Amino acid sequence: MTDIGMNIDHQGNLYLAQRDQIFNTSHYVDGFVQTDPIAPTKFAACAKERFVPRAGEWATARSRLEANRLLVLRGERGTGRQTAALWLLEQLCGIGRISALNPEWTRPRKQLLPNSVRSGEGYLLDMSEPTEEQAADDFAKELQQYAENKNIYLVVTTTAAAWSGAWTAGVDDVTLDLTSPSAQQLVANELREGGFVDPMSILVDHRFSEVFDSNPTAADACRLVEIIRRRPGADAGDIVAEYTDWRGLIDQEIPDGLGSRALWWSCAFCNGGSQTSILGMAEALRKQLGESRSALDVLTDLPTTRRLAAAELESRDRGVTFKSGRPGFAAAVRRHLWEEYNDQTGSLTEWIVGQVSALPTEDAKRVVDGVFDLVVNFQDDLLLRKLRDALVGQRRSLAVEAFTKGALDQRFGPHMRACLNAWAKSTSSSDVDLVTEICGGEFGEMMPERALVRLRHTAQRSIPGSAILARSLSRLAEVQPTKTLQAIAAWMKEPAAEISGVRAFLALASEKEGARLLSGQLAVQSESLVGTDVLVGYFRTALRYPDCEPVLNVVLERWADYAEEGALDWEATVQTFGVVLAPRLKDNILQRFFVPDRFDDKNFWAGVLAKATEPLWNHG
Repeated sequence: MTDIGMNIDHQGNLYLAQRDQIFNTSHYVDGFVQTDPIAPTKFAACAKERFVPRAGEWATARSRLEANRLLVLRGERGTGRQTAALWLLEQLCGIGRISALNPEWTRPRKQLLPNSVRSGEGYLLDMSEPTEEQAADDFAKELQQYAENKNIYLVVTTTAAAWSGAWTAGVDDVTLDLTSPSAQQLVANELREGGFVDPMSILVDHRFSEVFDSNPTAADACRLVEIIRRRPGADAGDIVAEYTDWRGLIDQEIPDGLGSRALWWSCAFCNGGSQTSILGMAEALRKQLGESRSALDVLTDLPTTRRLAAAELESRDRGVTFKSGRPGFAAAVRRHLWEEYNDQTGSLTEWIVGQVSALPTEDAKRVVDGVFDLVVNFQDDLLLRKLRDALVGQRRSLAVEAFTKGALDQRFGPHMRACLNAWAKSTSSSDVDLVTEICGGEFGEMMPERALVRLRHTAQRSIPGSAILARSLSRLAEVQPTKTLQAIAAWMKEPAAEISGVRAFLALASEKEGARLLSGQLAVQSESLVGTDVLVGYFRTALRYPDCEPVLNVVLERWADYAEEGALDWEATVQTFGVVLAPRLKDNILQRFFVPDRFDDKNFWAGVLAKATEPLWNHG
């Protein structure tokens, strides 16, 4: 395939030239599916002494995959789908010949599947997250054709909610509903792997029966393993209590009366926070729930120490905490509140998100972390949006920190990134600015392609000259210069994305290091992404957008300053600006006002004018 580039002849005229394509245009415009090798350590749970086969249709899984090249494992999160998929692929391909296909798409499309897959190897495609748009009706069959044509083994992991619709038809014979393995056997195998000589001697305790009788998922079984490993020799009752999220103890220990409970719940969200913050949160909750609290009521209440003691809390130098000191107890209380009083989550949400803007920064951060933990555990998008709305103003840095962590999280990341993608297309400037800032930070450093896909949408919706867009693109260009330039080039080439390319180009060009990168002063992997011909195309495209003209004028002035101070190459910058501005100086009446040999060659703009009017002197 080829790429259309622009060159300039000796008279400054533009002409088209063919170049080898160095990147896929759709990669930063329509999305992509990234191929990532799976590290050998990921296969540890597939070892013979650890892996627990499934019941039901599982016995036919390997033969189905081997015969059809595609297998769809459909099951809820936590059932061990990935381990099962890796076990199957290892049987057919061997470790070192298996990769993950990580999709970044708003609509599944065969065209986005990578061509670079290797014949005879295995690939794992996770489609657990529902997409914004439904795939075409024949997409599932196209997946099977793709696997057959490429001669690969492809396992798709998904959920019943995500794998639904007309597009899933035609592959029922290779779709397998997966359940979790025997929890007791899985726990025993994992403990044995961790050095427990006779794990069954521990697990036969009758107090574990209630755990195994509840048919826990593979994820929950692994959580039990971690508790047992962390607390060797602990009483089985204590282990089960922690595994069950302390629910039984919370039911027993929750204090009586709204005043004590308000303090208890406030500490659950702000564990370790200042006494002033905890007390203020509790008062706010009581008012939120409709309790009338006059000054007289407050002043005749019990002293703070006694109120905290009644709520089983203690205040020390490190802040207010639960007396019990149980691991994960604060998080368990939060989850208990949301589950036990789920018909009151509307009022509770209004209360808790109101605290993130009212409390001192350190305590507000504790609350944000607590709220986001609920978002992750309950997949609560309404709570997520409420938290975003409370933070996008003066506390945006807390939103950036929390949502960045969420976007990079192995479990919650796909859902958080889908939310960022939706917010990037919002009509709200605060949402757009939030996503832009997230993409320019750690998320952009760790996942640059995914960040750039979202920046394509935020650039389109950002105001011309957005300082947030400029900072984010500059930070991203510092750590990922080639990919940043590739994205801008891709956007410039697509009519639907051109305005994104223009605004991103001007934003990057407005910063000194961005100007140096775009003009070729910094080393990048591909010379065809920078240089005079590329810049001329970018500047001339920007000139077509009247709303960008003020920003463009600022960029021109800054580049002139950069050239005069030596940060940019003087001659190359003059050459670029001369060619860019020449079409605006076509009126030959200009000739009578200038004498060509009397220009001051030490003045940047005089040099640009001389270059821009060369055709007039030569052919006038």
